[in-house]
Amino acid sequence: MNELRVSVKCRNITCMGPEAFQNFCELLMRDGGLRPTRHTSVEEQVARFLHIISHNVRNRTMSFFFYRSGETISRHFHSVLKAIISLEGQFLKQPNGSDVPPEILNNDRFHPYFKNCIGAIDGTHVRVRVPNEDAPRYRGRKNYPTINVLAACSFDMKFTYVLPGWEGTASDSRVMASALERNGDKLKLPEGKYYLVDAGYPLKAGLITPYRGSSTEPTYDVNTQVDIILACCIIHNYLMGMDPDESLINEVDRELLNETRNEEAGPVERNEDHSLGEYLRDSITSHMWHDYVANQM
Repeated sequence: MNELRVSVKCRNITCMGPEAFQNFCELLMRDGGLRPTRHTSVEEQVARFLHIISHNVRNRTMSFFFYRSGETISRHFHSVLKAIISLEGQFLKQPNGSDVPPEILNNDRFHPYFKNCIGAIDGTHVRVRVPNEDAPRYRGRKNYPTINVLAACSFDMKFTYVLPGWEGTASDSRVMASALERNGDKLKLPEGKYYLVDAGYPLKAGLITPYRGSSTEPTYDVNTQVDIILACCIIHNYLMGMDPDESLINEVDRELLNETRNEEAGPVERNEDHSLGEYLRDSITSHMWHDYVANQM
């Protein structure tokens, strides 16, 4: 484990650099309550967890290489997962709409046209493994089970809201309604503000594309798989602030671009929100065109 603290191999094993890895372990101990066990350090627990979720490695494989029992590997995995989930409030923060995002404020192409936009929102179907008797509820447009996940992000590429857990057969509008109407952690939309969205979920500024890639199929129950999705979003936010990997981001962008080209567009849900979105887009477009013409004179 000492090698992970200083070696470039750390990124290959954990998908983060040595300094980011060490700081992440300290964060999980300080704020997540993660503790070493009699025979296993926090660093080893975290390294195993990150390696499992980033490389889709099975429990028995980790048991073989780390000389630990399968029960120990599983117990430590869930301890780290619980610690990461406890950081949700620290790393997933919704904008209050009081400030114009600097990515818009400092860009003449976007300001003042998008000054009331607080972020971007989209959906994705994440592939999951479920019991055969539950598979029909999770098999929607795909020929395999998925979870329908709604996510919002700020313009600095960090998640601000994530709602995982809905079965793949759940309609996009149903997931969006759940996000806006939940009693607890719900998607907040400040008065007069909106999200940039694509085709799929109706919300003022337009619609969201219902599918963006897929994920691994871990051998965990579906509730744990939902927690893993949330944990990955938290880790993403941590890394974007501590150790952004531009090569990895570019690789993901290329994969998403290829999948978008190969993916057939699903049916578009149209309702009153969709009409409002079209009106808002047309208004912004008209404003931008008017300013462009005026500047040419």
